[in-house]
Amino acid sequence: MAEFTPIFCSRIFLAPLALKDAEALFCYRTHPLVEQFQSLRFRDLRDAEAFIAELPKDFGERGTWFQLGIFKIDTGELIGDLGIHFLETGEEAEMGYTISPSSQRQGFAWEAVCAMVDYLFLHQGLQSLVASTDPQNVRSRKLLQKLGFRPMEEVLLEDEAVEEIVYRLRRSEWRGHSAKSDAN
Repeated sequence: MAEFTPIFCSRIFLAPLALKDAEALFCYRTHPLVEQFQSLRFRDLRDAEAFIAELPKDFGERGTWFQLGIFKIDTGELIGDLGIHFLETGEEAEMGYTISPSSQRQGFAWEAVCAMVDYLFLHQGLQSLVASTDPQNVRSRKLLQKLGFRPMEEVLLEDEAVEEIVYRLRRSEWRGHSAKSDAN
């Protein structure tokens, strides 16, 4: 385990969240178009600050979620976040991602997820990734399918009475999409 070195793509970079990012994180995570699909919710700015302050510092620590910001290269603006839950097996991780409403439908999620999938398979040695999404989140479902994730099961989250579709991508099935050329 080590500190995370930022990953640069053509228009974005992935880097650990810092306290200065709390306001932007809070703003897009509480937007109704985003919040309806989130399990991680903030009541106020202090919740977002506490969330960032408590994030693990070591990337790849089993049993932890590691949250990265998705930042525009040209402005440094936080436009989303990507979380990786390193499972205890050490061979699989769960991934989730969120893009602010003003930055959706521009290929930023594609760029971020492609870069992270490449990184996790090539540099972390993971054998598979899982991601879950609300059945109503059509854009997220299409993105996962376009990347090669396959629907595995539908689960009912008991604490929220919400259904989710769980997808899996195995390392052997990854086509290694280029985040630079396939973003559109």
